[in-house]
Amino acid sequence: MCSDRPLPIQTKSALQHRRQLKAFLLCSCALVLLGPEKGLAGDITIGSGTTVTTTQTLTDVGDTGTVESGGTIDVTDQDGLVLDNDDQTATNNGTITVTKTTTGIPNFAGIGSDEDNATVHNNGTVTTTGSRAFGIAGDGDDFTVTNSGTITTSGDESDAILSLGANTKITNFGTIFTTGEDADGINATSNNPTVSNSGTITTSGKDSDGIRSGGTDAEITNSGTISTTGEAAYGINAEGDRPTVLNSGTITTTGDDAYAIDTDEDDAKITNTGTITTSGEDADGFDSDGDDVILINTGVMTMSGTLADGIDNDGDRAAITNSGTITVSGEDANPIESNGDDVTISNSGTLRNTGTISGDHDDVGHGIAVDGDNVTITNSGEIYSSNGSSIYVDGSDATVTLNNGTILQGVLTFTDPTTATLNYAAGRTAILTFSGIPGTLTTAGLTSATNGNTITILNPDDFRLDTVAQTFNTMTRAVTGSLEQQMDLNRLGGTSFVATNGPAPEEQNATALWVTPLGGVLSRQGSDGFDHTFGGITAGAEKTFAEGLAAGVAGGFTIGRTTSDGDIHSASSYSIHAGGYLSRSWQATFAQFSLLGGYLKSDEDVTVLNNMVVGGLQDLSIDYDYVYVTPSARLGHAFALSEGTLTPSARVRYSGLWQTGDADESATGLSVSGRSLHVLELRAQATYDHAPIVQNGGTLYLSANAGIDGIFTLNDSVDATLQGAALNLSVDDDDAVLRGFAAADAVWHVNDGTKFLAGIEGGYDNADTLSASVRLGAKISF
Repeated sequence: MCSDRPLPIQTKSALQHRRQLKAFLLCSCALVLLGPEKGLAGDITIGSGTTVTTTQTLTDVGDTGTVESGGTIDVTDQDGLVLDNDDQTATNNGTITVTKTTTGIPNFAGIGSDEDNATVHNNGTVTTTGSRAFGIAGDGDDFTVTNSGTITTSGDESDAILSLGANTKITNFGTIFTTGEDADGINATSNNPTVSNSGTITTSGKDSDGIRSGGTDAEITNSGTISTTGEAAYGINAEGDRPTVLNSGTITTTGDDAYAIDTDEDDAKITNTGTITTSGEDADGFDSDGDDVILINTGVMTMSGTLADGIDNDGDRAAITNSGTITVSGEDANPIESNGDDVTISNSGTLRNTGTISGDHDDVGHGIAVDGDNVTITNSGEIYSSNGSSIYVDGSDATVTLNNGTILQGVLTFTDPTTATLNYAAGRTAILTFSGIPGTLTTAGLTSATNGNTITILNPDDFRLDTVAQTFNTMTRAVTGSLEQQMDLNRLGGTSFVATNGPAPEEQNATALWVTPLGGVLSRQGSDGFDHTFGGITAGAEKTFAEGLAAGVAGGFTIGRTTSDGDIHSASSYSIHAGGYLSRSWQATFAQFSLLGGYLKSDEDVTVLNNMVVGGLQDLSIDYDYVYVTPSARLGHAFALSEGTLTPSARVRYSGLWQTGDADESATGLSVSGRSLHVLELRAQATYDHAPIVQNGGTLYLSANAGIDGIFTLNDSVDATLQGAALNLSVDDDDAVLRGFAAADAVWHVNDGTKFLAGIEGGYDNADTLSASVRLGAKISF
C-alpha cells in the first residue's frame, strides 16, 4: 500500500529541511502511517470492556468509528484506528495505545486519516511509544480534530496531533504531552490551518514546538497553557505567510533559542494579552523575521537569558505596540529590538531591562533598540535600562516622540543625531541626557536649554506655586479663628449670651492664660488638584477690663504638608507667629480686632524626569523663606431668643506674604525671587448659641454657625530666571473664590472659672476645594 523507502533523519537546524521531512512522512499513494489493513468493516464500535489488538479500519464514505469508555485498542507496530475514506468520523472515549518497536518507516498513529473531511474527537486517552508514532494524524484536507482527553507521545518526531492537509481545524481542550526530539504538540503543515488551544500542551524535547504551522494564512489561538523544555522548542511556531497568532493564556519555554512565539514570513500578526516567560540564551518572547508585521503586547512578558529579547523584529515596515509589561534580565538583551527600515514602535506600558552588557555589540542592553532608517518611536510609558540606553536608534531620519506618562531611565542615543527629531510632549519638566543631541527638537511650547549633552525642558507650572495662596490663607484663617474663639469666650455669661446683660461680674478685671491646638485639611479636585494638611498650637495671655474690654497677646507655630494629585509637586512648611487682639462689647454689640505676623519656611519639591537617575524621576528641592502679616476686624450684634441667642457678624481679613532672599535650584538653573502675595477675605456668618445647660460642676455652652467667605487674591507675583533668562512664574488662578462653611463649638465652663473648648469647621468652595479644621483648647482665669 505504501513504499518502504528510507527517509533521512533531519533536525530543525534549518526549518526548510524540517518542512521537507514532514511532507514526506506520508506516501503519495496513501498514509505511510497505515500498516496492513485489518478489521475491515463499515462502522466500528469498541465497546466497554473490550480490547482489540489489531488495526481498526473504516473503509466506506461516511463511516464512524467509536471507542467507548472502557474500550481499548492496544497495538504494536501498527495503527490503532484508521479512517480510509472521505467524510469519516472517529470518536475515542476509551484508551488507544500504540507501541512502535522499529525506527524509520513505516509510521504509525493512534488515530490516522487518509482522506478529506475527516473528523476526530478524542475524549479518552491516546498513548504512543516510539519514533514517528503520532497520537492523531491526518493526510487529507479539511481535517478536524477536537481533543478533550489526553494525548501522550514518547518518541522522536512523534507529534501528538499532525495534519498534512489544507484547511485543518484543530482544537485542544485537553492535555497533550510529548517527550521526544522534534515532537510537536500540534503540527499543521499546510495552508489555512486554524489551531486553538485552551487546554495544556507540554513538550520536553529539542525542536519540539507546542504548536507549529507550516503553511500560509494560519490562525493560531492560545488561551490555555503551553510549556516547552528543550533547545529551539518554540511555544508557537508559524512558518508561512500571513499568520495570525493570539495568546491570551500562558506560554513558558525553557531552553536556548526557544522562542515563545515565532513567525518567519511576511504580514504576520502576533498579539499577546496573556503571560509569556522564556528562560534560555536567545529565547525571545516574540521573534519575527518577515516584513510588514504587526506585533502587539498588552500582557506580561518575562525573559531571563542572554540575548533573549522581549520582542525581536527583523523586517521592514513593522508596527510594534506595547501597552503591557516586558522585562528582560539577561546579558545583551532588549525588551524591544528591531532591525529594519520604516518601523513604527509605540510604548504605553513598561519596558524594563536589568541585564548587563558584554561590550561586544552597541545595539544590545537597551530598553528599545532599533537598527534601521526612518524609524518612528512614540512613548507614553515607562522604559528602564539599568546599564544601557532607554532608547537606542542606529539609523538616519529617526523620530522619537515622548508623550505624557513618559518615564525614562537610560541615555537617549542617536547614532545619526543630525537627522534625528525629538518631539517632547510629556508636559512636565525634564532633564534629558543624550548620546548625540538630535538635530530637531520640539517642546510643545515649553522652555528649553542645552548644556553639553543635556537638554533641560522646563514647564513653569511645575514650579509655579499655585497652592501657596490657598494653603497660606487657610492656615492664617485657622490661627485667626483661634483668637476670635478666645474673644467669644469673654461674652459667655449667666443664662445666655450677653445680649442684654453685658459681661458677668466675675469676668471683669480678670487675667487668663489659654492654649489652643489646631489642625485642618484642604483638598482640591480636578486637573490642578492637591491635598494639604496642617497642624499647630497657639497660646496666649489676656486681660479683661471693665466695660466689656479685653486684650491679649498670642503666639505659636504651625506645620504643613502639600502634595499634588499628579505627584509632581509637594511641599513641607512650618511657620511661627505672634501678635495681639482686642475686643469690646457694648451690651449686644461687639467688635473684635487682631493682628498676627510671622515667618514661614516652605521646602518645595518638584518631581521631574531625569533619564540618568535610577527610576527616571528626580526630586528637585527649592527652599523659600517668607514673612507675613494678617490683620482682622469683626463686628457683630447678639439677639436674645427664647431658647438661645442669634448673632450675625461680619469680618474683613487681609493676609500678606513676602519672599525674603532668592530660592535657587542648581540642576535646572532656576532662580526665584521677589514673590509677594496679597489676599483679602470677607466673611459673613450667623451664629446660634443654645441656652446654657447648667450642671452641678459647671455650665455647657453649645453653638452652631454658618456663613460664606469671599476670598480675593489681589496679587500673586513671582520673579524668576532659568539659566539667566527671565521666566514668568506668577499665579493668575483663583482671583475670586466663594466658600460656604458651617461650624459647631462646645464650651465647658467649670465652676472655678476654667473653660475647655472644642470646635470644628467644614467648607467647600467654587474651585472644588473641600476644607475642614478643628480646634481644642483650655483657658484658665485667675
